[in-house]
Amino acid sequence: VTFSMLSGIAQSFYNYGSLRLAPRHVKSSLHVLFLFGLWWAWTDRKSQDDLTKLADTSNPTTESSTQEEILKIWKRRRIVNVISCLFVMGLYGIMILKPGY
Repeated sequence: VTFSMLSGIAQSFYNYGSLRLAPRHVKSSLHVLFLFGLWWAWTDRKSQDDLTKLADTSNPTTESSTQEEILKIWKRRRIVNVISCLFVMGLYGIMILKPGY
């Protein structure tokens, strides 16, 4: 994500002289990519930390309460992944439809 951001900003400066003069679809795609990076870093790290804590505190005989907590985290991760897919679909939509061009 970071490389894509840097590449997009560099390409905007190369093609348009500055990011401010770039068309709306270029700026919009960079904004969506930045928001996606923040969303992914915040949600993915949190769920990984939760799963690691559960793995560290549980004993080899997995209790039903631990299994329920793991299932709850996996369900949350599924929702987060669907939202991440919507970010990617939005990004591709901006790149394909080029609003404001």
